[in-house]
Amino acid sequence: MKVIIRLQLKCCGLFYFHDNGHRGTATAGGWRASVAWFKFKTVRNLVYTALSHYIIGGVMEFKVVHRGVDSLYVSYRGSMKEGVLDYLESRKQLARSDDLEEQAQAVLNISGHHFEVWAKGSGIFSYVIDDNWFRISIAGAGSKKLPALYVQIRSELLNCRGVEESMKSLRCVVDELLVGNYEEKVSRIDIFVDFVSEFNFDSIKRESWITQAKNIQQFWDGNDFTGWTIGRRSGDILARLYDKTVELGISNKEFFKELWRSNGWQEGQRVIRLEFALKKGLLSLLGVFTVTEVLEKLNDLWKMCTQEWLRFGVNNGTENRTRWETESVWVCIQEVTFNDKGYSGIKREVSRSRSPDIKRLYLNGLGYLLTYAALKGYNSTNLLEAAKSFLRDAGTYLDACVLNDDKAKKDFEDSMDYVDKKINVKKKRFNMPDNDVPF
Repeated sequence: MKVIIRLQLKCCGLFYFHDNGHRGTATAGGWRASVAWFKFKTVRNLVYTALSHYIIGGVMEFKVVHRGVDSLYVSYRGSMKEGVLDYLESRKQLARSDDLEEQAQAVLNISGHHFEVWAKGSGIFSYVIDDNWFRISIAGAGSKKLPALYVQIRSELLNCRGVEESMKSLRCVVDELLVGNYEEKVSRIDIFVDFVSEFNFDSIKRESWITQAKNIQQFWDGNDFTGWTIGRRSGDILARLYDKTVELGISNKEFFKELWRSNGWQEGQRVIRLEFALKKGLLSLLGVFTVTEVLEKLNDLWKMCTQEWLRFGVNNGTENRTRWETESVWVCIQEVTFNDKGYSGIKREVSRSRSPDIKRLYLNGLGYLLTYAALKGYNSTNLLEAAKSFLRDAGTYLDACVLNDDKAKKDFEDSMDYVDKKINVKKKRFNMPDNDVPF
């Protein structure tokens, strides 16, 4: 038997909000009932906050293991510092070169970052610089209507250092690119909650989503349910409800497991994420323009998303779906709060370098070496000799390629020259500091 917490108020006149997210009314004669409702809600919120998880009907568990901001896009209007655009254009041309040595010079070193400069822009922006903290799109010289910079702050930085520290680091970079007195505005924010629940989310029927959105899609990977999206990607608001543990197998964002463990998650438990992407058009209507305003109104934004814009209802036989009760697990979701005590994650260092996945690097590299060892008759007792032999044979093969290819002869002196130049290109791609190109 599910526990449903409700209070019926038969009033009209003054505004209040039902648990289902719909606005009701109250007269002066209903003040006493309204006060009782307020006290009841306050006590209930305290209970929800105090408990680390909820057991509903003795069967379903709901436990928050992480919450916060997973994506933040910020735009800047202002004037570029002298020489920046000329430098970026020269690096962009080097990135387009067929010469590996020139490609390796397509970097921008500022404020402790070793940004890769892309060979082409992104959409309407002429230049892009990128590392593991920030992706920065930069407008060209004649783009008066565009913001000078459009920045995506990476998920790992936001989750492991928090929004305020991430913005502090970003402004240090922006100060190197723009003249002072620039304008900073939020263009998009993704707020989320990660939770453990035994509720069967693939059993939800489409009509149970009570929402203003017209576009609702369910996703499967074979026979496995992976999630829902509510809303359009091109719209001002989009909701995603999906299995985050499955997604980690694709994205390799293993740092989330560290964050989850700090809040009681155990290996093997399925984590569900509910996430809302809110874009500039909606944020402007809500009077949210700056990062400070976003942080101050996170709780209000979450309530708007989970109570007014989207709700998971239970069919109670009423034809009008807006009068359906709110499913118990969704009540728990509605009561999630943010910024109670500031940043709530695990503070740890986040590398600026976009290093490859170490697990894949070792497994793939070892796989190739073991294949070579098997072909050449080596085994585990002389695997080091197999590695040395592999490098010698690879060098011989590359030397032959250089000797027999006219273009390769022009570009590389020998196999070691090829290796050095390829390493430098990889360093650029991974934002390693060895490519010391002054700016």
